[in-house]
Amino acid sequence: VVHNIVKPLVLPWRLSCAEVLGSEQADWFVSHFWGHAFAALVESLRRHACAEVGAAHWGSQCYWICSFSNNQYRVEEELGGHWSNSSFYKALRSPGCRGTCLIVDETAKALERSWCLFEFVQTQKAREQDSGFRGLTFCSHTGVVNSGDASFEVTLGLSETLSRLDLAQATATCAADQRMIRDFVEAEGGFEAMNQLLRQRVAAALAAARAAAVQKSTELESRLAWGGCRR
Repeated sequence: VVHNIVKPLVLPWRLSCAEVLGSEQADWFVSHFWGHAFAALVESLRRHACAEVGAAHWGSQCYWICSFSNNQYRVEEELGGHWSNSSFYKALRSPGCRGTCLIVDETAKALERSWCLFEFVQTQKAREQDSGFRGLTFCSHTGVVNSGDASFEVTLGLSETLSRLDLAQATATCAADQRMIRDFVEAEGGFEAMNQLLRQRVAAALAAARAAAVQKSTELESRLAWGGCRR
């Protein structure tokens, strides 16, 4: 998307896509893996927006996505040389940001990337410091995992993957970025603490999915039983 659409589109100005098309205050920060299918990313966010404000108003939600919000011709400037100067940090911790949408499927590739790990830790810090911040939401193309809207297959696959994931193995394209983020995580309590925190978040999402599945099953059983009585 960046090389085939974004960069050619903004080439005359060499600005970010958001600057060219018109930017707004971000409601949500999006953490994702560039190797994830773009159509799945779009559908994941559409379903999240529908869950937040309803299908009639999903377009009112504004998402910060690095591919479109960063100037792809000046990526090093966007990263800022230190995480505290990066566009990722500034967007996630901006006053209007309500939470982080982590785009996932059964493989959870995003959390194998150092910058996504950084965003996860910053999300937890923001949640601890701001009672109005919603924290981390697992978003898939089948629905929001946290609320039980995603398919049970995606939720189970994600849970199984993350139960084995070691955040210490996260990598970055730039070795300096990887070292910087490793140092940041260690200063925030270390990788084992973050692994445990992530598992807690996934366990809560799995519990919500199980409760939603039980409720749907109960409703279907009632409808089937009622239909049988009517006949």
